[in-house]
Amino acid sequence: MAQVRTSTLTLAKDGYYLRSIDYPAKTLFVAFNGSISTLDKTGSSSSQGSVLINLKEEEMSISVLAVIGTFALDLFSYLFVATDSRCRGTIADKSVYEVASVAALPLDYAAGKAVLQSMLAGPNGMKHRKSSLALQPSSSASLNEGHESSVIDSAASGASADSAQKGSDDNNSSSNGQSRKESTASKDSIVQALQDVSINWLSPQIAKLLGRGRSESPEAADQSVFSAALTNEAGSSSAQRMETRIIEELARVFSTSGVFYSYDYDLTRSLQEKDGCELVDDKMPLSLSASENYWFNLYLQRQLLTSEAHEWALPLIQGCIQMAFCEIKGGDSFQVCVLSRRNWRRIGMRYERRGANADGYVANSVDTEQILTVETSGSDGDRHFASFVQTRGSMPFYWKQAASGLHPVPTVLKSDGENANVCGIHLRREIDRLGRQVLINLVEHKGREAVVGSMYASVVGQCVAEEMVEAQMVRYIPWDFHQETRGMRFENLKSLLGQLKREIADIGYYWRAGQQAFTKQSGVFRVNCMDCLDRTNVVQSTIARFVLNEQLVRLGVHIAPEQGLAAYSGLEKTLNHLWANNGDYISRQYAGTSAMKGDFTRTGKRNFTGVMSDASYSLARLWMSTFRDYFSQSVLDFTMGYQSAGD
Repeated sequence: MAQVRTSTLTLAKDGYYLRSIDYPAKTLFVAFNGSISTLDKTGSSSSQGSVLINLKEEEMSISVLAVIGTFALDLFSYLFVATDSRCRGTIADKSVYEVASVAALPLDYAAGKAVLQSMLAGPNGMKHRKSSLALQPSSSASLNEGHESSVIDSAASGASADSAQKGSDDNNSSSNGQSRKESTASKDSIVQALQDVSINWLSPQIAKLLGRGRSESPEAADQSVFSAALTNEAGSSSAQRMETRIIEELARVFSTSGVFYSYDYDLTRSLQEKDGCELVDDKMPLSLSASENYWFNLYLQRQLLTSEAHEWALPLIQGCIQMAFCEIKGGDSFQVCVLSRRNWRRIGMRYERRGANADGYVANSVDTEQILTVETSGSDGDRHFASFVQTRGSMPFYWKQAASGLHPVPTVLKSDGENANVCGIHLRREIDRLGRQVLINLVEHKGREAVVGSMYASVVGQCVAEEMVEAQMVRYIPWDFHQETRGMRFENLKSLLGQLKREIADIGYYWRAGQQAFTKQSGVFRVNCMDCLDRTNVVQSTIARFVLNEQLVRLGVHIAPEQGLAAYSGLEKTLNHLWANNGDYISRQYAGTSAMKGDFTRTGKRNFTGVMSDASYSLARLWMSTFRDYFSQSVLDFTMGYQSAGD
């Protein structure tokens, strides 16, 4: 039962057939009534398999890179697939991709045919007709030659990380334009249609936006229904427009906001969690080993999983993957990868999701893993892997912040006891998962932020005092970022790093070569500010650079530890760009704009241009939180399967 990679999707009278390109005997059948089954030429469903072979509408076929899942809205049901992606490089010789284009295919013959015709007749029709060889798993060498935007030779050749980022931005812009064109073409082609009878509820927010309830036992619509719908008859046109808007938002989330996958590397778990088993057995699909908390499309794939189509269920993560390849004089080479994976349990938009829920899951919860891969020229010949994980997440108690003005005042909810209890639940889970927690709180000690900052200190203290967590497993460090760096004195970050050096040494990092693990990470830095974006990313990147320097020295690559990463031309700049891009991805997912203070993360210096950029980002975030975030949150709630707005 190997993981299915690319496939050819064909429309038939009874549903969609997806035939695996790598394993031609494997076929997935998604019927128009919502049922899913796997077919095999030699299996019990061979009669249905013969239908696929004898199809007369092979021209109604497109290439599919991944089955994202299935979902149903108030009027229509859909098969959701990825149709284009960009290779971002390799981890342990396993290719990693970012989704660039998606398609929502209605579970109805007439509607599906119209959508496919629109896709195939468009400017990207040839790309949809056949798989691109660039999307097939490639060797590390070929990736280094063919993907300059994601693989940066920073030390030996001195290639600029600026040009690499520009190339990546150009690709993103091109992909975004392509996605918008396809979305518009699909919208203009036909109403996209039919109820999935296996889903009997809607997110409360979506139901409210649609303005009407859903049918308990919907009937299959025929062609006359679609014809009537296209006439914009009263009573259905508003629902159609809302449906189209929801589809467009889903397409935006999955094709432009940093959604990644790999066919043979588990992106949902860190190297230490896999502990030497990251090279997945080719006969085992990733859905059998993935961590559910970071499996972004888990809810959309529940029908695939219940139908035991595990080899077709490909886990996606939302977050960021950035990597750079470097060479050092003397033959050694190494790759640095910054991999962020977002926990979907309390996922959402900035002011729509704050604090914790009753299960102790927090908003904007992200694990960021910095992976160092060293190719040594020594006699042992082993490849060395070093991994360092940090986390970020909203302060773990009940609080909210209304989207009103540039500086809304946060409000603490519920009693001290309830807040301490949910904080204890959160901390115990994180301790069980990652070990000792060093809590770095960057919010202001005075003014509006102090309302929640002081509560955080209080509930952590109460958790320790009431033995909800062991005292030695938690350390709370308040550090007022704005006060300490006031007047662009960002060099004061060195004082924070000085406070943390003992903790960094005690926590350590994961390091192995071959199947032997030499060290393991025994704790984690959990960093937060109000949004867990701008200030948080600056501090995490500072800690990560220090740890990378220690790792390179430990592995014998870095011969001038007192000079730090600046000893190698271009390396420090490249690492800064990796972390700045990481901050931008996470910020766009939570707040809708790139990260503030990005000038410092990229260059190590704060300047007036960066300050002005931050001001424009603040205004953009205000507009989005006022006019867009409520709808975006509603769509996310629906996608994750939340039963209530408070989940």
